[in-house]
Amino acid sequence: MHVFRTNSVLKYLDARGEAGGDFIDDDLFSNLEPLVIQLSVKEAIIPTGTASGTTERDLDLSKLIAVFKRCGVVVTEHKPSDTRTRLFLFDYDGTFTPIFKMPSMALPSPNALTALEKITSDPNNIVYIVSGRDQAFLEEHLGHFRVAAWMNFTASLDMGWVEEVAEIFRYHTERMNGNHIEMKKSSITWHYRSSDPEWGQFQCRQCQDSLDNNIVPKRPIEVLVGKKNLEVQPITVNKGEIVKRILYQNPGVEFIFCAGDDKTDEDMFRALLLFPPSSTSKATMEPPLSVTLIDNTKEYGDVELAVSPEAVFTTAVGHSSKRTLASWHVTTPEEVVEHILFLVGETPQGDEGVIVSHCRSP
Repeated sequence: MHVFRTNSVLKYLDARGEAGGDFIDDDLFSNLEPLVIQLSVKEAIIPTGTASGTTERDLDLSKLIAVFKRCGVVVTEHKPSDTRTRLFLFDYDGTFTPIFKMPSMALPSPNALTALEKITSDPNNIVYIVSGRDQAFLEEHLGHFRVAAWMNFTASLDMGWVEEVAEIFRYHTERMNGNHIEMKKSSITWHYRSSDPEWGQFQCRQCQDSLDNNIVPKRPIEVLVGKKNLEVQPITVNKGEIVKRILYQNPGVEFIFCAGDDKTDEDMFRALLLFPPSSTSKATMEPPLSVTLIDNTKEYGDVELAVSPEAVFTTAVGHSSKRTLASWHVTTPEEVVEHILFLVGETPQGDEGVIVSHCRSP
């Protein structure tokens, strides 16, 4: 459950993302306990104070918090900060936009563009789109935001395996319709989203077997099985290694939000498992391969991370039954965008309020 203010009225949103209503703001918040039982609330996130201190309204919230705790609800008090450095990591397809059969149709919505504009305009935010999309597409649709220099992670790597993989992909491409090969700077992908589902899945398994038996044992590469695609890339250029590099170079971040929907995004979630269970101590990070292999002319040491366990939010997008390493879950890309708009105090276009639907993964 999320508690928030609108026009000085306390409102709530349930954990399924369904709009709630107003709290009865009497001395005991008399409608709260029935709501907790009805919605099976396990955790409540409550905004308290401002960046500069506590408001008179927060004295009223203390009564609300007391009721939650009496009901056995875990209460997280969220206090805005003007100085914390925050890191946002997003996949693109299936996370910021829905999946389309034609990838060229997956354009960012007005709400998504507003969300990115707001979070990138804050100098305390570090924002990355960690996507398999090529540079040209991302620059065309997102390049008007503040963009740092692009980096080619394969410049110092042996990419001689690409033609070997392409030959296997071409063999399977010729055996059915509705598929194509996509060449990128750091990987090669075979898409079969528009093929016959059963025949496409059969060809995918055959293609993966050919790669695993003939090329993977001889080359420093990995095969990624995505949504109606196979992608082959160097083992040092997966999303997990990219996230490790970003975090290693920005150890002072105090808040991390990471969202993704695909198997490849599980590498990001795995990279952000920084703390042992129930740990409250600071994490130390060794230099990742994505740092040492890109520039092996320097010596790198361990860094201590400023982020605490409760400030790392990994979010899986998709069906609620999916197995994931993420700590949180939403069902649609629209919810990801709504979360970001909620964080920056914006309302989604076309909606009357903010819909937030955090729920713990199994």
